[in-house]
Amino acid sequence: MNHTFKKLIFIFVLLTYLENSCTVRGLLFPQYTVMQIVAAVSWPIVDPDRKAFVNIGFQFNYGLPFTPASFYDPMYWGKRALSDDAPKNGTDEAKNITKRNVDTFDMTKYPSELNNHMDISAGELYKSLETMLVEAGFHKTCLLKSVCEVSRHPFHLDDEHEDLLAEILQFVLTPSMHQGFGANELHRKKKYEAAENIGRIGGDCEDYYTDCTTSLIDNLSYLSQSL
Repeated sequence: MNHTFKKLIFIFVLLTYLENSCTVRGLLFPQYTVMQIVAAVSWPIVDPDRKAFVNIGFQFNYGLPFTPASFYDPMYWGKRALSDDAPKNGTDEAKNITKRNVDTFDMTKYPSELNNHMDISAGELYKSLETMLVEAGFHKTCLLKSVCEVSRHPFHLDDEHEDLLAEILQFVLTPSMHQGFGANELHRKKKYEAAENIGRIGGDCEDYYTDCTTSLIDNLSYLSQSL
């Protein structure tokens, strides 16, 4: 290897190092980039007459910053933490209050705002489930019918035999358990609470929800004689 070739290699390595060391590093992503995390659980339903699987999936979407302003926007729940007397016109005082609340939020100072804030309300969840049922070929009242049936014949839950699917269905289909309706969802709340009350008093869910010709709960479970 001659001396000139060694010099060329040295210059190439030096330029590569300088280029990498001078590269401007940033935390910005292409516009509207979203980081998505998806987790799903699937298990078969034991039924000799059919082959079916139950799938439950959870999806989390996080909007990544694409402008410097993204790092200065206050968190949504931080905005709700401001009291009625706090300044809301974008002053430094208001910004300082929001920034302090991110890490050291006083949960006792604004209890009403915290209790009213939900990532997703029961009305939004039920509306999404109704849409899914319609797209799958069922009538949207099948969800109301399921609430009625679960209220009339609750899932058998005990500490000795844990059943994750039964616990999730019991919780989601029992409005009185989660009390998750928003203040502007009174109409939907009354509908689903009425369905729960019909089942609780022993009403015939088939007669009340005749538009739904199938029982989703019967496809996932069976009735057993109480011991």
